[in-house]
Amino acid sequence: MLEAVYDRRGSAVAWFEGEDGDIFDRAGHPLGFVDGGEYYAYRGGRHIGEFNAGIFWDRRGRAVAFLEGATGGPLLPIPRIPPIPPIPRIPPIRPITPVPPIPPLQTLGWSDAIFTELFNV
Repeated sequence: MLEAVYDRRGSAVAWFEGEDGDIFDRAGHPLGFVDGGEYYAYRGGRHIGEFNAGIFWDRRGRAVAFLEGATGGPLLPIPRIPPIPPIPRIPPIRPITPVPPIPPLQTLGWSDAIFTELFNV
């Protein structure tokens, strides 16, 4: 079942499937995946950040996006009603991922990064 991923304004920007699941854009295209509390891009297996207590953190320890019911981190906005979830495309085979860096201290601030763009760098 897909869960909406919200940005710092409370808008649904992506979809997430399961605790160690896949991340999809709003059209259902696979962007990345969560593995062991870290999230990665399908493109090259690049480490993007940490996923903890429903919050996606960037590599500087700032919140980028969240799931409804997330705890900790910055003040979360009230999520807007998400659109109807898409039919997700079949994700590619997960690439071999690098050893994640030592995570930074998580802050109470929001990142300026746009969540879905982190996967395309």
